[in-house]
Amino acid sequence: MKKYIFLIFLLHLLLSCSKEHSFKKKLSGTWQIQLVKYQDNEGFSFYDEQAVGSLVFDDAQLVSGAVTSSFTGNSGQLTDTFQLAGHYFLNLKNEEINFVLGQDTLISRLLLLTNTDLEFEYYNALKSKRVRYMFKKSN
Repeated sequence: MKKYIFLIFLLHLLLSCSKEHSFKKKLSGTWQIQLVKYQDNEGFSFYDEQAVGSLVFDDAQLVSGAVTSSFTGNSGQLTDTFQLAGHYFLNLKNEEINFVLGQDTLISRLLLLTNTDLEFEYYNALKSKRVRYMFKKSN
C-alpha cells in the first residue's frame, strides 16, 4: 500500500513539474502588445488598440520590455507605461505570473497563455487601477 501511495505522489510531482516547464516554454520569446484595457477606481473601462511595445521572456526566467498606452478617459487623456526588467516566476496553483523588480514583486493574474497568445492583468492599489495586457507572440 505504501508503494502505491508513493507512486501516486511521485506521478503527481512529475506531472506538476512538466506542466510548469510547458508553460515556461510557451512563454519564452518576444510578445507584441495587441490591446490594453484600463479600468479606473470608478469601474470605467478604457481600451487602447494602438498601444506600442513588447515583452521578451527568456529561458532563465528573465523578462524585459515596455508597453505604452494612451486612453481618453472621463478626466481627459490618460497615459500608462508598463516597464519590466527583472525576473518572473509562475505560480500555476494561483494562476499568477509574478514579476520581481528589485525589492518589489508585481503579482499579476495569468488569464491566458497559449503558443500564440498571452493575457494577464494586475491591480495597482496605490493608483486604484486595474490594467489588462493582451499580447501576440512574434517569434
